[in-house]
Amino acid sequence: LCITTDSSTTTTHTFSPLLRQCIDRRSISGIKSIQAHVLKSGFPIQLSGSKLVDASLKCGEVNYARQLFDGMPERHIVT
Repeated sequence: LCITTDSSTTTTHTFSPLLRQCIDRRSISGIKSIQAHVLKSGFPIQLSGSKLVDASLKCGEVNYARQLFDGMPERHIVT
């Protein structure tokens, strides 16, 4: 997965369809690419953290999902 979006036009909603594709393809490497882009773009991880955890679980990557969850600065009921 290659993400080449302009940071100024990227929103957290941009990642939802990309995550859906990663889930459909069971692509943990794609999810990791999205996570890297989220961090690099300066988005607060709590905005997309729940979606990344959910996508990782749907790909069967429980350990990675736990790693993401543990790294979230704030967790709430939805997470």
